[in-house]
Amino acid sequence: MCGILAYFSESSINISDLNDFLSSLNSIEHRGPDGKGVVLINTYSGKSKKIDPYIIHSNKIDKNVLCNDDYNLVLGHTRLKIIDLTNKANQPMNFKKKWLTFNGEIYNYLEIKNELKILGYEFKTNSDSEVLLKAYDYWGIDCFPKFNGMWSFIIWDGDKEQIIISNDRFGIKPLYKYYNKKVRLYFSEIKQIKFFNNEVISLNKKNCDLFLKTGLQPLDSETYFNEINRFKKGSFDIINCKSNTLTNKKYYNLSLKENNNLTFKDSIEKFNYLFQDSVSIRTRSDVEIGISISGGVDSSLILEHLLNLNKFSNIKPQSFSAIFPNTKADESHFINKLVKQFGIKSNFINPIDFLNENNFKDHINAIEFPPSSMTYFSQFILSSSIKESGVKVNLVGQGADEVFGGYHKHIFIYFRSLIIRGKILKYLHEVKSFSILKGFNLLKLHKIILHDIYTLYSFKFGLKKVDKSLLKFTYKIDKLSEFLINDFNVLTLPIYLKSDDGNAMYHSIETRLPFLDFRIVNFGFQLPESYKINNGWNKFLLRSSFKKVNNEIKWRKDKKGFSSPYDEMTFKLFNEHGISKYKFRNHVLNIYKKNFGF
Repeated sequence: MCGILAYFSESSINISDLNDFLSSLNSIEHRGPDGKGVVLINTYSGKSKKIDPYIIHSNKIDKNVLCNDDYNLVLGHTRLKIIDLTNKANQPMNFKKKWLTFNGEIYNYLEIKNELKILGYEFKTNSDSEVLLKAYDYWGIDCFPKFNGMWSFIIWDGDKEQIIISNDRFGIKPLYKYYNKKVRLYFSEIKQIKFFNNEVISLNKKNCDLFLKTGLQPLDSETYFNEINRFKKGSFDIINCKSNTLTNKKYYNLSLKENNNLTFKDSIEKFNYLFQDSVSIRTRSDVEIGISISGGVDSSLILEHLLNLNKFSNIKPQSFSAIFPNTKADESHFINKLVKQFGIKSNFINPIDFLNENNFKDHINAIEFPPSSMTYFSQFILSSSIKESGVKVNLVGQGADEVFGGYHKHIFIYFRSLIIRGKILKYLHEVKSFSILKGFNLLKLHKIILHDIYTLYSFKFGLKKVDKSLLKFTYKIDKLSEFLINDFNVLTLPIYLKSDDGNAMYHSIETRLPFLDFRIVNFGFQLPESYKINNGWNKFLLRSSFKKVNNEIKWRKDKKGFSSPYDEMTFKLFNEHGISKYKFRNHVLNIYKKNFGF
């Protein structure tokens, strides 16, 4: 896990550009405090030159570095050592006429490495980076579907005179791009653009208004700045340096084709098989592994599978949890149940104890968006606890809700879809089961669901108006599977991934997400909806797949995740009871804008 930066210009770079580049790279040292590297490349002649690490750390380059040579591509890297702790695995990494700067992990690198060895490749390191580079050398762009992992990387291919930029299937590892008429920039964090004195950014007022009105973050690939966009997940760019043309291609598309051939029992067996391997390959590391647990279904399932592995039979991983004593958001009871059952070393931290204006500003600087709740701050403080423990890799449960129907809204979407499809008996059974499970009044539930259907069709037929940018994501959808994929691709998961990466990497922690193994995601989206929501329970298949975790956690009726007590935390921050959501959003948006000079 690292930080990357690429600067490509039509014309030769100068000392000023290079010093801006170094300042930008050094601004993300938290992403990779274990090493830095920079290589200069002339994309026309193929000539390359690595800059001495001492000069990089000095953050100042003089004209002697360029030696009157022309370079128009610069690749930079900050390294967090996770696999192969030697300096041999530092980046940018070179093989033949190819250079790589890479952020992420290729979890199945050992299998690919063995395949490449059979093909005649030799390896100088034990890193996944070298495997990635040589996999590209052999398969070219066809290597991307072979990777099981999370990544953003840039490769200079001197043989083809091309720059290749790729992001993982789900955008787990952040990658941003900035273009003007002469310069292309790719980078890990938005703040890196601030250090290029010749590049100008402007505030995207539409997205600011969207956040203030709804709490939603920029949709699709947009950010809060007009000139900066998120790189499209599951795709790659090819920059042809001869013609200076760019093409973007997809190598992965998520399928919604439902598979009705698997029985529920067979689905549980297949899930457990896939998930066990997903957890297993995500423990490949030369540093200590930890796990965040909330006492909920997702993290408990990871813990169960984690402790199935032989490597943890004697020395068990540490766990990390945010707690909120004497508040409704506290989950200590369930967490302690897990800790006691499995005998793991636990670390607890109360984020409220660390809530002040300075820490909150640091948090916003870390996640690089104005948060709509205090949950993100809790993740920030939890990451600090992980860092203090010495753990550098942490397993988290992001992605399960969006794939397996984990939010309360998913249950109501499922109810309305049953009515729309004419499955009235199924609907009556499910809504009654849900009312008994949650203790809700059945008649009120029917009224809520019927009103939801009325609202849906009012928007569909134009009887009610809504922001056009939101229409296609929410108010034109009547199937649970389509709603889940929108949450997965646009509405919820992308911002959780950004928060997860920003909070963790600010503290030099790598997070790994077993539920976002592409095999799990593909499998999950092919399941019938009734395997996800059944008898009033959400995430029914996941709950049913437990083998060891006690029933009190397996069949928890509430859902909190890393929720936070909003009223208590905002009161401490603002010294004001009952602060409105709009006032909170306005405050955090102002902090964010000031950080960028607006």
